[in-house]
Amino acid sequence: MRDQWYADHRDLVKWATLLHVARAHGIGTIVQVACYRPDAFAQHKLSVDGYQVDIPGVVWEHFRSVHAIQGLAARARVVIHVLDDLYCQPRHDYYVRVTKRLIKPREHPWVVFLDPDTGIEPGNANLNHVREAEVGQVFAAMHPGDVLVFYQHARHSATWQDDTKAQFARAIQRADGIQTFACEVLAGDVAFFVVAK
Repeated sequence: MRDQWYADHRDLVKWATLLHVARAHGIGTIVQVACYRPDAFAQHKLSVDGYQVDIPGVVWEHFRSVHAIQGLAARARVVIHVLDDLYCQPRHDYYVRVTKRLIKPREHPWVVFLDPDTGIEPGNANLNHVREAEVGQVFAAMHPGDVLVFYQHARHSATWQDDTKAQFARAIQRADGIQTFACEVLAGDVAFFVVAK
């Protein structure tokens, strides 16, 4: 997740999906595994009559902060935890930290939202992607009753949703019970795959 893409049309579909899934399963907590890579907004300036001035930090924080979702959490009456550890190399360490948080004993199930920039690896994984093994690692750490939601950006194929769903199923070692959420009007270039553990 990059700050620069926060609060676009995809986020409308993303959070509509997450709230629907949480309500449909009677779950009050959403955990966003943000795969977070902050952007260097300080380099951007306003030009005022030829002079460069900083854009106030509060503006960036309002429009481009993954933590701004807490306003929605309050109004929707859900708890949202944003796991905003830096998503960087070595990847293994990142997923060890994530799975340690997910595996801890707790009383209630969670919606666990895995939110990479573009989705599951198309062949070669960079920091825009999650590897199949990493999706499997997250799913294995979840508790029974938890629900996994996975973000996927469109690929250059007419069958990208079916192809990615099959890859997702392989990653979690389950072929049944996977739902696909999408909204062609708002953001036809994203889909969300949902499965209960």
